Amino acid sequence: MPDFRKSFPKTKVYLETNGTLFEELEKIIDYIDIISMDLKLKSSTGVDFPFEKHKKFIEIARNKNVEIFAKAVITSKISGEEIDELSDFIKIPLILQPVSSFNKELLLSARNILEIQEKFLKKLEDVRVIPQVHKFLDLL
Repeated sequence: MPDFRKSFPKTKVYLETNGTLFEELEKIIDYIDIISMDLKLKSSTGVDFPFEKHKKFIEIARNKNVEIFAKAVITSKISGEEIDELSDFIKIPLILQPVSSFNKELLLSARNILEIQEKFLKKLEDVRVIPQVHKFLDLL
């Protein structure tokens, strides 16, 4: 695959991904500068969290010194156990996105959001809270 960045040296390639296709990442990692990895937490999706796939994905990016961060939608259903499990392996910057939902049972108060952030910060260096902007803009 030709490296188009030689023609455009200031161009950075940004990959937005679910962070599970680590075999495919290995094929293109040399062309990627920044990775935004979505983490689908069981408390948000009801589906088991693919820890092993995410671990391998992060490892590949870190071994190539590619900038990587993760985003996770959080709901009122997030548990301390889920926070601990995620914090123990992720070790990359994390963006928490409080869910925007019509289901009021899933919503978090500002206090809850900051408490969750604080729990993550006990094990992670960089944890930020950013709203789901596309919801505010009525894009999805």
